[in-house]
Amino acid sequence: MKINKKRIFLIILLLALTFNRAHSTIAFIILTPDNPTTLSNGLSYYLAGITYNFSVNVADPDISGWAQLTDVRLTITNTTNIVIFINPSGTGTDLPVTVSSGTVNAVADVSGTYNNCTVTFKVTFRWDTPESPFGAKNITGQATTTFPANNTKTDTKSVNYGVCSSFQILNFAHNGVAADGMINPWHDSFTISGVPVYNVPGATLADAIGSIDSGEITNTLLYRSGNNTGYSDNTASDLSYTIPDQYFSSLPLGNHTWRIYASMQTAPGFEFSNNTLTINCDEVEVTSIEFINGGGISNPPLNYYYRSVTQPGTQVRITARMRNGLGPMVGNVTFILENITNPNDDATIVIAHGQTTGIANLNFPNPLPAAHTTQSNTYRIRQISGGAYGGDTVNGQNVFARIQQPANPIIFWDNEDPPGSGTPFTAWIGFSPTADSLTLNWQPLLNADPDRDFYSYKVYYKQTTESQYKIIDRLTSGYASLANPLTGSVTITGLIPLTNYDVYITAIDVFGNEVQIADALPPVDQRIIGTLASTLRVQLTDGITSYNDDSFATFNQPNLRPVRKTNLRVKVFIISAYNLPDTVNILVKPYPGTGFTSGGVLQGIEGIDYYRFSTIKTASNEWTGYIQEQIPWMNQGNSIKFIIETIFNNVPTYSDYNSETETPATANPDDQPFTVSIETQAQFTPWPTRILNNVIDDNNPYAYPAYYLTDDAYVTITVYDIKGRPVSKILDTAFRKGGQNIKENGWAGVNKANKKLGVGLYYIHIYAKRASDGKVILNSFQKVVIKK
Repeated sequence: MKINKKRIFLIILLLALTFNRAHSTIAFIILTPDNPTTLSNGLSYYLAGITYNFSVNVADPDISGWAQLTDVRLTITNTTNIVIFINPSGTGTDLPVTVSSGTVNAVADVSGTYNNCTVTFKVTFRWDTPESPFGAKNITGQATTTFPANNTKTDTKSVNYGVCSSFQILNFAHNGVAADGMINPWHDSFTISGVPVYNVPGATLADAIGSIDSGEITNTLLYRSGNNTGYSDNTASDLSYTIPDQYFSSLPLGNHTWRIYASMQTAPGFEFSNNTLTINCDEVEVTSIEFINGGGISNPPLNYYYRSVTQPGTQVRITARMRNGLGPMVGNVTFILENITNPNDDATIVIAHGQTTGIANLNFPNPLPAAHTTQSNTYRIRQISGGAYGGDTVNGQNVFARIQQPANPIIFWDNEDPPGSGTPFTAWIGFSPTADSLTLNWQPLLNADPDRDFYSYKVYYKQTTESQYKIIDRLTSGYASLANPLTGSVTITGLIPLTNYDVYITAIDVFGNEVQIADALPPVDQRIIGTLASTLRVQLTDGITSYNDDSFATFNQPNLRPVRKTNLRVKVFIISAYNLPDTVNILVKPYPGTGFTSGGVLQGIEGIDYYRFSTIKTASNEWTGYIQEQIPWMNQGNSIKFIIETIFNNVPTYSDYNSETETPATANPDDQPFTVSIETQAQFTPWPTRILNNVIDDNNPYAYPAYYLTDDAYVTITVYDIKGRPVSKILDTAFRKGGQNIKENGWAGVNKANKKLGVGLYYIHIYAKRASDGKVILNSFQKVVIKK
């Protein structure tokens, strides 16, 4: 027998319906979800601003009215599930919709009868609906009836979809001068453009995704870093915003972000673009301007540089950075260095991309400084152009005021200009001699422009009899101070006592320019300077009281050396292994009074400010002279002081009590003069002509001629033997002062060859001619006996 399969299926279905009516009154529920929108990237999404229809067909033959169909709902799976339901117990058509979960707009249409109706949910996804990525998800329809009891039935469909409720700007970009996303504060105008598209979760900007339906976006505004710029565009399909010139000039440097605010038809009525566009505003900052090479001296802390127009090779080195990012250059950046003093001398420096330093050659100033002068030139960066931020010569850092840079550096351009100025190049103060040194003193150069190119003082010296100068400068051991222009003193050591030296001082700069000899110091007529004697001692007597050299140690207490008002005899003893002076004089002034010298040079007028008394050489190392009582200061109750003037080869030097012991640093030829006090009037009795100790023996080895002269005279003292033959000459036409008693040096009983004479009787002839007219005023023979 053949079985009819279709008939069997209908019988089973009838039995099932009969069974269900007995246990659940809802016959069936069928969900028909609307298809999501398939975008151009091939994926499907329920999109904000678009309405989708979801149908739920419910059949229940047992209910007798709408009131028994109490709930029909739709559940759309999402990040937050969307649950929408109605209670069709009213009229059965266009019933209110309740959204109990999620954020959507929804209405519902109801068609059919209460036994078999279809509820169509019209769901509009909003711009605040939570998003979810594309994937397989469930959408469920559900219905509940109340007869004969509460009965609920569902129908679930699996659908591949995502939910998208945000937008982004496709091809969001800067145009024109801002195309690279980098701008300076003085830029040209530029535009920002792009197309609003759905921001599909999980998709990238490279994906081809769908545009937003026409009319959904009613207007857009451009925001910068959260601030409304006020620039708008209501052409949603092709946005464009114009940013005016120098828009960023009033804004801080650094990153700024653009974002689009869109007014939407769909609630909540607005939305910000999910993506942003960044622009960076920055400018170039110059951190240092240095001049290198070319010789000379550089002092960057003071921004001073010294270069010569005769020495090539000077370069400028620029160091710069981005002011905000503090990084290197972005692109090749060109700097124009301006010579403010000579505008014809601009230099161009390029700092390459990724670098912070650039170097270029520097021209000499035009015009050059005059010969033998120094000219200061001031420099600065006038213009920066090129690179990502530098802009151009119109709308970039094309003016000085737009450039952050250090203080303007200065080059002092030297054109064969030696240190100092004027003739002589600095003022001569003087010198202080000792036996083996000369201390030279001058007015230092000011350590100021343009003499900061100073290199060294140079000291030239030689004995006047030598042909070659010796030189002392900063490189000479022990003379590093000559490298300092503020130095004003130098001591030449290792010299020979009582010797004349030819000395002069120059200065030289780092370029080799030296002060000319004619402009050197001291002045030409003061360059021959003598050293002192290695030993100089003085003995003084008033004819009764004598003071040896050591007695004058307390120079400031002349009362310790009282003398009579009379001619004072001064003996000077000079010992030198090299030279002896040609002339020795005694210089006298009142004590305390002013000094004799200044800077090694005698001051004042002879006969008014001081008196000079000559001496005669009375032995190989002895000179004798007299301080005459007729000078104004030789009065009872006064004090006088004196120093010794020695002249060698026409060059005078001056010595006081401590000259031979002074060091170069303290040498002063009259800081400790010889002093005496005139305290008594002379009680004078002329001597008769005689021989003191006229018997020469071992106990008394010397005979002393003694006499009195009425006038100044030239004296000759000769010794004769018993036969009238001259055997020795004690004095030969020696000048002696009149009006005083005179005791000559002793005769030791020797002949002209300094050999001892034999025992016997001898005659000493004292013979004097008046100095004024040659008249003989003394002619006397005196006996002397030499005993064995």
